[in-house]
Amino acid sequence: MTPIVEDILGKFNSKYNLIEATVVDAENYMAEVTKAYEKLKAKNALSENPIYVGKNPHSYHIDQRLLFIENINGTLKKPELTFTHIKRLWNIFVKSAVSELETTTFLQWITKYKENSSKQKTYILGSPLLKQIYSNILCNQQMMDNFANISLEIFKCFEKLFVFINEKEEYLEIAKSGSYRVYKFDQLIGVEYLWQILLNCTNEEVDYLVSMSLAYFLCV
Repeated sequence: MTPIVEDILGKFNSKYNLIEATVVDAENYMAEVTKAYEKLKAKNALSENPIYVGKNPHSYHIDQRLLFIENINGTLKKPELTFTHIKRLWNIFVKSAVSELETTTFLQWITKYKENSSKQKTYILGSPLLKQIYSNILCNQQMMDNFANISLEIFKCFEKLFVFINEKEEYLEIAKSGSYRVYKFDQLIGVEYLWQILLNCTNEEVDYLVSMSLAYFLCV
């Protein structure tokens, strides 16, 4: 994007606060979705990807809002997407979700990355935000309801950030084969929450994956 376009976008953003406006819009949209969901459910007319508002399916509405936030935040000279924004999006797309569709889409967006010329992963949200999501949401007992109701998609997100953050801290390394090399198991950030998930989660599929992960990290 050219400097002229960046300047125009910056001026437009300073007037309208585009990321905040989009998060508010997403909150309003999901409030409408909740009402429409109840009506469709009462009629037994729910589908895999229903149209709740307007003419476009539910997935389109979520994808476009997240993509807009991603593009605006990546273009601004000083990114403005904050952890508070992420927490509000988490509340509507995960905590208060009406289906797995919005939760899966949002969690995949959190761990979305691009590869640079050296084929290294660059996460679109950046390290500071990802660390906050990991520490203050995924490893937060209250936010995770004592880890009792963790879905498969939430655990996949936890696992990806667990590996990302511990690799950043050089507590583990991902080999070219895709396997892990753990340097000090007792220093891994968040490993105690793997135990909490194993002890408290009621999802048997998640429990199995956690037990496999713990066994792997203990043995390598």
